[in-house]
This record gives sequence, structure tokens and C-alpha cells, in this order.
Amino acid sequence: MGIGFSLAKAFAMQGARLMLADIDKEALAKAVVDLRGSGADVASVVCDVTSRDSIEQAAAATIEQYGKVHVVANNAGALTTGRAGNISVEKWDWSIRLNLMSVVHGTEVFLPLIRQHGEGGHILNTASLAGHIGYGLHTPYNASKFGVVGYSEALSAELVDEHIDVTILCPGFVSTNIADNQRHDPTAEPDDNAGNDALKEVVSRGLSPDTVAEFTVEQMQLSALYVFPNSGTRVELVARYQKLIRAFDASDASELIQSDPGSIKQNVNEADLVESQD
Repeated sequence: MGIGFSLAKAFAMQGARLMLADIDKEALAKAVVDLRGSGADVASVVCDVTSRDSIEQAAAATIEQYGKVHVVANNAGALTTGRAGNISVEKWDWSIRLNLMSVVHGTEVFLPLIRQHGEGGHILNTASLAGHIGYGLHTPYNASKFGVVGYSEALSAELVDEHIDVTILCPGFVSTNIADNQRHDPTAEPDDNAGNDALKEVVSRGLSPDTVAEFTVEQMQLSALYVFPNSGTRVELVARYQKLIRAFDASDASELIQSDPGSIKQNVNEADLVESQD
């Protein structure tokens, strides 16, 4: 079990009624049994989140079961490894479909259902620390998770007046099976996990999924945009943003840039950008 199951438990502790969606029928059935054993109101639907049609079927099943939906957790993902220049187009496509487009489709399908009842809601998108920091040998994963972060930030700006919150979960290492790259990967090769033992060992020493999930739900109740459960990774983010600040410092100090009439020195108002596109 991973972050998804732990999130389901954390939501259930808050009294939520649950519709679980997973491509793995056996894992899904076990999750339902476990949650019902603890008193949760839970139903399930088999869903391949790389397929929009499958997500639409899951949405229909949710409405049929419960009538409304208020919280959507887009949590699917897999860690794709490989050296740039040696990664197949098929693996790139699968990684983008699973890690990024599943979030896009999950939001685009369920958001109109949240808007229909007008009671507000919440969208939780699981990104990663890898959505902010580039790590070698994981380019498809990084690219897709950076996409989740950018999409979710833009989504939050759009929904601010609709009482629909957006939260982006950005964990570092969590003790799950994400390092097993071959699970449900149609592009997997026999040696895809070669040399991955060290990564699996590090992942196994990560935070408990239950800890991550409970903290995430706490932060959602505070309408937090970002959730970074691995507090020790702060230094990596600070180092990245220091590089960005130095890049701005270079343009501020450049006579070439500052003498150009198009040099923008004022802050751009995000609301004005959204309004100008309407």
C-alpha cells in the first residue's frame, strides 16, 4: 500500500465517504476490505488513469454511488528511470500519461461535478519534490512532475473565487513501492530495474505513508497550496531558488537588459493576467 491508501484512511478518519479507483483489482479489493473493517463508507471502481474514458467511467460510478463529489485526489504515479538519449519515446509517452495527464484528466472530468453543486470543494494533486528539483536519470519523471506543479498553480489561480481549493503534495522519499518501475508499465524491459536496489533501499527508509497522508489532510483543512512533508529537503529547495535569484540579479545588474525599453521592473499582478485572458 502507498500514499493513496493512506490518504483514503486519513479522509475516512475525517468522516469522508470514499470512492477508491485503481487499476490493480486485487489491491483495490484488499483496500476496500481493510477500510470497511475500520468502519469506513467505501466503494470502488477499477480505473486506468492513463485513459480519460476510464476516468469518466469512474466519475459516473462516483455520482451514481454518492450523488456528489467534493474532494478529488489525483495520486497515481510511477518513477521512470533512464539516461537521457536512451529513453524510448514509448516510455516518455507512458510517463507523461501516467504522471501528468492523469492529473489533468482527473481534474477536467471531476471539476465540473464539483461546480455543479456549488458547495465548494478541494482538488489534491500529488506531485513530488522532483516537481521542483531536477534529478539526473529521472528526466521523464521530473518533466511530468514539474508539469503537475505548474498545472496545479495555474488551477489554483483560476479557482480562487469559486471556493474550490487546490493543494499540491510534494513528498520526498516515502516508504512505498514507487521504485518498482515495472508495475503496470507496458514499456517495461527486463533490465529496467537493474541498479535500482540502492534507490529502493533509500525509499524504504522514507517517511511513513500514513504520516504523509495525515499531515496532508491537516494542511488541506488549512487550504494550503503546497505540502512538503519531508522537512529535511528544505535545503535542496533553498539552493534551487538561490540559483534563480542569482539569475535575476544578473539581469538587474546588466546595462544591456536595463537599457532596453521592454525591461519590466514592476511586479506582474497574477489576477490581471487571468482577467486579460477572459
